[in-house]
Amino acid sequence: MTMREHARRQAETLLRSLDEEVSCATRSARPEAVHNLRVSIRRFSECLRAFQQFFPARRIRKRLRRIMDAAAEVRDRDIALEFLAKAHINAPEAVGAIARERRGAEDKLKRHLIAWKSGSLADEWRAELGL
Repeated sequence: MTMREHARRQAETLLRSLDEEVSCATRSARPEAVHNLRVSIRRFSECLRAFQQFFPARRIRKRLRRIMDAAAEVRDRDIALEFLAKAHINAPEAVGAIARERRGAEDKLKRHLIAWKSGSLADEWRAELGL
């Protein structure tokens, strides 16, 4: 197997996984789904970066960054809520504010994910990357 074949195989596997995580997070943006989405984005993006000689994918990585940033906004609120709960901090106003911020961030993330699915980005990127 050549390095190019290996790179294609890795990219295809990671893109398939990312597409599945997008579907999962679109259905339910619970904390675990958002975390898994971020991990999947990071892995696929790193694959494109590691094999950039085979995948001139700057536009794709830029789009991934926007989705990652939106997911980070949600995840940051999840972590803050988990911290407050584990520390047994009784701050209903703070929890309410963070929960409202999370809902806003989740709406933004879902718009990115719906655009992903409706535009068939995974299929578009497979074609662009020659997978």
